[in-house]
Amino acid sequence: MAKEHKGKHTSIRFKDSLLKTIDLYALFQDITRNEAIEELIERGIAIMANFSLLQKLRADLESRWLANAGNLPTFKMYNAALIMKRDNNKCQKCETTTDLEIFHINKNPTDFDVKNVITLCHSCSEKAKVFIANEYVQESFAVWFFLTKDF
Repeated sequence: MAKEHKGKHTSIRFKDSLLKTIDLYALFQDITRNEAIEELIERGIAIMANFSLLQKLRADLESRWLANAGNLPTFKMYNAALIMKRDNNKCQKCETTTDLEIFHINKNPTDFDVKNVITLCHSCSEKAKVFIANEYVQESFAVWFFLTKDF
């Protein structure tokens, strides 16, 4: 019985803390508590949708990698030449075949995991860098890749 009471108390403290945070957000944004709740829910839904786009991109990159595995000399090094070969030596956004480079979706230039690298031309790479936020980096990339026309 004491444990049940303690859990209930923790739940009440969490709810109070959450409401204080929402109220501070509402105050900062100069909106009502209900408007703040709606806005935060919408942001959460957008983040989930962006994550879904990222999963789609990762699955596509991985399947193309595995489809070409027999034609590639090694799996030990995921270097630029192998990634470009996987991507048919063209920008995966605009499909140009010139000025190509490897783009690291998570902004980590040492991470050559096949789900993290994609071939882009220099122009698209620069556009992606501008578009991608510092938070939710991979999700932001997926939004840029799938949802922007000519950014």
